[in-house]
Amino acid sequence: MIKHATRADLPFLMYLCEQMHNESPRFGVFPFSDAKVSKMLRAEIVNPDSIVLVSDNGMLLATVQAMIFGDTLGSNDKLFYVEPGARGTMQAARLVKEYIAEAKRRGVVDIGIGNETETKGRVEDLYLRLGFRRTGGNFVLG
Repeated sequence: MIKHATRADLPFLMYLCEQMHNESPRFGVFPFSDAKVSKMLRAEIVNPDSIVLVSDNGMLLATVQAMIFGDTLGSNDKLFYVEPGARGTMQAARLVKEYIAEAKRRGVVDIGIGNETETKGRVEDLYLRLGFRRTGGNFVLG
């Protein structure tokens, strides 16, 4: 079941964030701050401009805001994670579909989602199957 997260979900969300951090080739090399992540999650859960979805084995957090060059609403994910044991099931697709539906309910016309984990292939194929198109790539220095 996918639902909008509440403060009661914070322990599970914290667990998922730590797992995501530990798996990330990019961010896993940096320290994980329980205090910072907890503060961020608490703020996002009550932020009317955030979408925070949680399931039995995953989460998706996105923001909704007017685009930089006008008032058109856009949304982008900040965190998207599904536990390894649930990968290859429909869980990721269900979370993304609910994100799309919620964003559209809020009047969003430009919905974005990214991939920072270097799991290219399955994740990107999922996004393409759900109607997203590739618009570029991420580059880091450091």
